[in-house]
Amino acid sequence: IPDSVTSIGAWALGGCSSLTSVTIGNSVTSIGDLAFAGCSSLTSVTIPDSVTSIGDSAFRGCSSLTSITFWGNAPDIADYVFWDVPENAKIFINSGATGFGGTLEKLPVVIETKTTIHLDGEYSNGKDVEKTKSAIVKLFTHFPQGEIFYTIDGAQPTFTSNAYLKPFELTESATIRAIAYSADFTESIEAEPTTVTILPTYWLTVSTVGGGNVTIDPPNGPYPEGTEVTVTAKSEGVWEFIGWAGDSSSSEATITITMDGAKLLTVRFRLLTNYSMDVSTVGGGNVTLDPPNGPYAEGTEVTLTATPEGEWDFIRWSGDSTSSEATITITMDEAKVLTPTFGTDVTVNEIGAGKVVQTPSNPVPYGSTVTFTAKPDIGHYLFRWAGEQKGNRINTVLLLLNTTPSSEEYLVLPLPTSMPVSYTH
Repeated sequence: IPDSVTSIGAWALGGCSSLTSVTIGNSVTSIGDLAFAGCSSLTSVTIPDSVTSIGDSAFRGCSSLTSITFWGNAPDIADYVFWDVPENAKIFINSGATGFGGTLEKLPVVIETKTTIHLDGEYSNGKDVEKTKSAIVKLFTHFPQGEIFYTIDGAQPTFTSNAYLKPFELTESATIRAIAYSADFTESIEAEPTTVTILPTYWLTVSTVGGGNVTIDPPNGPYPEGTEVTVTAKSEGVWEFIGWAGDSSSSEATITITMDGAKLLTVRFRLLTNYSMDVSTVGGGNVTLDPPNGPYAEGTEVTLTATPEGEWDFIRWSGDSTSSEATITITMDEAKVLTPTFGTDVTVNEIGAGKVVQTPSNPVPYGSTVTFTAKPDIGHYLFRWAGEQKGNRINTVLLLLNTTPSSEEYLVLPLPTSMPVSYTH
């Protein structure tokens, strides 16, 4: 099973009667329930030290299984894992392995005839291992009262090399080689060499200037050499992120630092300028602002909505916007002055033959002077105006729209344009 596999699911290979042996890859951490159950031709299985759990009945009914090898410490083993395997089956473990007793599910546990190297409690024979700061080395042998000798420079170990008396700490990179001798020095077994790389660690120091904070991921140093650390600056309140100084000059709020040495970063924030928003209305209506309370920090986007009241209509904005939309958004890059103008319709009743031309047309903005021009049809003349211009007999009249509109107040009535013109021949 290749190292790319990380788990073996339930019934993954169950019932594969032609499977005779299996070596599980070094990335597998779990073996599921009944994963190999009923593999009747399976004679041997090797379980790496990466495996931490074996599910219920994982090897149940493997009627030819006689050799079960564990390279590491005992994993979490469920019930009936080796149920119905042959009585002569044996479980082989490394010297120094922990968690095993004299038997496992009534099968004898046998220590392999080998010398083993353990780093920080993990079986490490033949491996390339990276450690941070240091590693504790333990050496084991299956020889009763045997003696172990070792080197840490990759040299061939002999009985003249360093004698192993107790666990020791490595603080620098090394290649560990070890050999064990029987008590009478008539037998020896050498372990597969183990290469240990001790990674140096470095501190990341971050300070802030102004109002803001920093998040660091991963959060806790010191960091092993080569670690990529993501640092994010976040401004607070009326402060704005400017950029980084020190071991980065980026203007991006989020940066990634590769720890190839001690790093010093300073994040800088500046206080935003506050600007006022002056809003006044012309005519009948009101304005809502979101956010509602100024002054506003530089760069703030403020949404204004003009709402007419009663008979009024929204016309347009003036000042720092000339939009005809009732809702606008203003970016605060300086003090702003805005005025929404509301207007209303002026009612003209035409009686008789003719028409009235109104300038400007409806709705008329508040404060405007409206011009009304009576244009009788041919053979007719303007008799007089009624309403606001009552009694006026000129064709063109003016009206100042400066009060709240009502049903009568802005009534303009030319009367009657239907009076015929008499001609004498």
